[in-house]
Amino acid sequence: MTYRPGELDQRVKVLRQSLTNDGMGGSSLAWVEVAEIWAHVRPKGGREVTEFDRVNGQASYLFVVRNGLDVRDSDSLEWDGIRFNISVRKQPKTRAMYLEIDADRGRAL
Repeated sequence: MTYRPGELDQRVKVLRQSLTNDGMGGSSLAWVEVAEIWAHVRPKGGREVTEFDRVNGQASYLFVVRNGLDVRDSDSLEWDGIRFNISVRKQPKTRAMYLEIDADRGRAL
């Protein structure tokens, strides 16, 4: 797909797990913001899943960002105060301008 730079009009935070001091001599894992980037965000679909007698909603989104940014499969994205778990980073061609990322809301890591 082709995108225009003006379509990257949403601010998205890239979150990464990092060991942080817990204040009692130990450490714990926490999500830390490593970057705030421009992205094109588009919903792809959703569904309801029944687990343990509860109905949970899940939604898939496509995030398009500039290629070359340090975004890992283990990272999460935060858009409009909602956290999304990366499911697939579609590896672009070497000189491609954009990276497509599929991410889910409502799915546990």
